[in-house]
Amino acid sequence: MKKILEDYLIVIIISLSASQLGGFNSFIMRKLKGLVKENARQKRERKQEFAKMRQQIHTIVLPTFGVIFLFICIYVYFKTRPSTMQYT
Repeated sequence: MKKILEDYLIVIIISLSASQLGGFNSFIMRKLKGLVKENARQKRERKQEFAKMRQQIHTIVLPTFGVIFLFICIYVYFKTRPSTMQYT
């Protein structure tokens, strides 16, 4: 109970000190609104990663979809063909 009261008093003292300093926002470091500016190296790395992802779409994703589509076509073909030929 004593520890809770001490913590509560510390919070009150900090908030009072902050109000005398011009508000709680000036007491704590402000966060920048919006996006953080990136330097040239970060921009270059981001563009390289984006180009790498576009390359992976062509080398990994599209062939995978092609194989899946082929398996579906083969499955449908074998399930829909007649099992025996009937001659009349």
